[in-house]
Amino acid sequence: MIEEEKEKEESLDQQFVEQLKKMSFEMKIVGFSLLIYGLVQTFTLFMAPIGIPLIIAGKRVIDSASSLRDFSMSGSIVDLKQTFLFMRTYFRILFWLIIVVFCSFALLAYYFYYLFSPLLDMLQNTPIFS
Repeated sequence: MIEEEKEKEESLDQQFVEQLKKMSFEMKIVGFSLLIYGLVQTFTLFMAPIGIPLIIAGKRVIDSASSLRDFSMSGSIVDLKQTFLFMRTYFRILFWLIIVVFCSFALLAYYFYYLFSPLLDMLQNTPIFS
């Protein structure tokens, strides 16, 4: 009975290690995708302020994936801690980028409203719409 539980626990540990390795691989793909997308964004001057943080975020995801893979092989808590520290930086960068993008859209909407409001007023006073 005790031997069966140990075998079951070892197989669960092995499944967990395999899942961590798969997750590490997928994280690297996400990291490289962010890195490439950030590089493409920096080619245009207008999008460079968004591209540079994406490059940094992609690098942090790649570093986090490497630390996670090291943890899956060694079981060291230091590697797991390093994984979460890199992920913290990644999420912080994305958090601020989302705020910047939403604020930009709000300012852009306000600008277009201010730009086109005289035209809308003029259209409402024409005989076609009266």
